[in-house]
Amino acid sequence: MILHEDDSLPQNKINGAIQRSKENLLNTSLFNFVDIFYKSEGTSIDVIIVVSERWYIWPLPIFELVDRNLNEWLLTRDFSRTNYGLYLAVYNFRGRNETLALGFRDGYTKKYSLQYSIPYVSKNQKEGISFSVAYSRNHEIAYNIFNNKLIYFDDDDAYVRKEFYASAQMTFRRKIYNTFMVRVEYNNLQLSDTIRVLNPDYLNSHESKQRYSALTLFFKSDHRDLISYPLHGTYFDAEYFQRGFDFFGDDVAQSNFYSSFRYYAELKKNIFFATGIKGKFSGSSRQPYNITRALGYGREYVRGYEYYVVNGQNFLLFKSNLKLRLLPTLVKKFNFIPSEKFSTIPFSFYLNAFYDIGYVDDQQYFQTNTLSNQLLPGYGIGIDFASYYDIVFSVEYSINKFAEKDFFFHFIISI
Repeated sequence: MILHEDDSLPQNKINGAIQRSKENLLNTSLFNFVDIFYKSEGTSIDVIIVVSERWYIWPLPIFELVDRNLNEWLLTRDFSRTNYGLYLAVYNFRGRNETLALGFRDGYTKKYSLQYSIPYVSKNQKEGISFSVAYSRNHEIAYNIFNNKLIYFDDDDAYVRKEFYASAQMTFRRKIYNTFMVRVEYNNLQLSDTIRVLNPDYLNSHESKQRYSALTLFFKSDHRDLISYPLHGTYFDAEYFQRGFDFFGDDVAQSNFYSSFRYYAELKKNIFFATGIKGKFSGSSRQPYNITRALGYGREYVRGYEYYVVNGQNFLLFKSNLKLRLLPTLVKKFNFIPSEKFSTIPFSFYLNAFYDIGYVDDQQYFQTNTLSNQLLPGYGIGIDFASYYDIVFSVEYSINKFAEKDFFFHFIISI
């Protein structure tokens, strides 16, 4: 809330402060709906806040596709390339917006994980801490890349990759929209000798193991209206990631710097524009394969190139959207659902025209992966669906520079 008891505020700014407070409350991910009303009494006002809380305890079965995205998995529809298990997450643990999560995965990746985060550990509610630990192992992994496609090795009789990971993180939130984070990590990776023979650059060493500590410094300034599906505001972040230190005797020493900026605006009623740019700079032209990432992972992709991976030491990615809201946000109540936390569902649809362009600088794998060191434009149209619990689903028809056309599906916002 940016309104507090005994505040003084010009009358013409009350509605704006209430709207911003409403958006801030929604962005805590604690509530499905927030309504704020006020009534005047002379020179003072009474503010009434009505919230509909989310469901916080999620004992969910896990079913995950292990490919980089749904589109790649649909090429083979191989159900052996899935994870399954149980995920237990308790959000708003102890009523303090803490999160406790346990994960038990089987299938393609056998993984066991524990995470606990406390967003506020001080009385001023500006510092938070979190801890996580995980152990995973695989019979199959991608050990190289050729023609911008991942190459896999599988051994049904032995685990070819085992990994232990632990981290501790502290956040500092001096202002409501600005956050600074420090994270320390420990990683211990063991491979089968076969992987080292197939790709000597996988770890860039003569060993079949890799151990290192890491330090991350991260800052973000987030002024978006709604994090799950923003239409107004700006976002900026900068990150320094140091993987490995010589004085610890780590097996790798690699520095990366990332930064991104996004802008969202309403051009006219129901017409929205968004654009974003993200880049990565690495301090080395030769890196182990397992830590070399550029485009093709997570949100870092050019639309139209979902079937490709473009690895490299540095990259720059530009994205832009022009959206038309097809219908006002609708709220539908399903009376047959007994819980109000699920029975009232908001949803909205947007027609989306987009243009992206990316560039990957690669001095290591470019001879066998031709999409690096050149501009990669992509464009198309799509429809976005947004609902509660941060659900977003997009269907897009994209065209890349080779005139390859296809429909692609995504469960994350592209910008």
